[in-house]
Amino acid sequence: MEDIKKLVQQALLKGVEMHKNGNLDLATQLYRSVLKIIPRHADAQYNLGIISLDNGNFFEAKAHFRVAVEENSNNPQHWISYIDSLLRLFEFDDALDMLRRARKRGLNGEPFNRLELQIDKFNKHKIKVPEDPPAEQLQPLVELYAQQKYYQTLKKCRKLKENFPNSPTILNIIGACFVELGQLGEAKKSYQTAIKLKPDFAQVYYNLGVALEKEGQSQSALDSLQQAVEKKADYHEAYFKIGDILRTNDRIDEAIVSYDKALEIMPEYVDAMINKGLCLKDKYEYEAAIDCFQNALLVKPDYEEIL
Repeated sequence: MEDIKKLVQQALLKGVEMHKNGNLDLATQLYRSVLKIIPRHADAQYNLGIISLDNGNFFEAKAHFRVAVEENSNNPQHWISYIDSLLRLFEFDDALDMLRRARKRGLNGEPFNRLELQIDKFNKHKIKVPEDPPAEQLQPLVELYAQQKYYQTLKKCRKLKENFPNSPTILNIIGACFVELGQLGEAKKSYQTAIKLKPDFAQVYYNLGVALEKEGQSQSALDSLQQAVEKKADYHEAYFKIGDILRTNDRIDEAIVSYDKALEIMPEYVDAMINKGLCLKDKYEYEAAIDCFQNALLVKPDYEEIL
């Protein structure tokens, strides 16, 4: 038992070190290795919540913080982060309930006062609800983006945003422009703000996952893409992207499962057929790989990547 405790402590400390150094993927892996041994380990759950929060995965963050509070209710920061995640998801009644519970436990101080002020603002109707412009006003932005005129798209978005400051769709388009311009930090900020406004916006989770992958944060990207498919069960592009990231990280069997899910939703998804075939080829399952390539050719006979 002592050896297990020592192993857990070592993994946790190494995770914290990687976390502080910005290596979020490795930190996530180490925290999760702790949870494989002690599933409700308060510190590992809390630290995973912080990473999820930073990546805009508010639902996942909330789940981690809830366990952290349940397992160590004497730590004020667990309560503060849990209540904060509830506020980010506009779950104000739950946030107020948790704040009252924290107060009853004698937890006070400036952070709790700030949380109470946020809840009071909502109760006084000072917080605007998410609101998108009409489709006819969004369409020109979509067309400009499709023409790869990203700076012009950003200019139009910012102008329209003056009238619709809480538009998740405008923020999503802004984020997509920043990705194309290589400004991934700005892209993530836009996506995360969009998620705060509309926590069930599957496309934003997908786009955030793409941005995180471009930053080299594979595990965080997978977490965000998983949120996308949880919000939209038939999101075949998200399953395909998950497969690609898994394949890149040599998680071949998991990649095949994800490609299969994409193909269940869209049976003639040629790219998924090809990439599944490449995975099977990597596993030396040549006959199965050839079947995938042949099926792809039946759908698209002139597809150059296969030929």
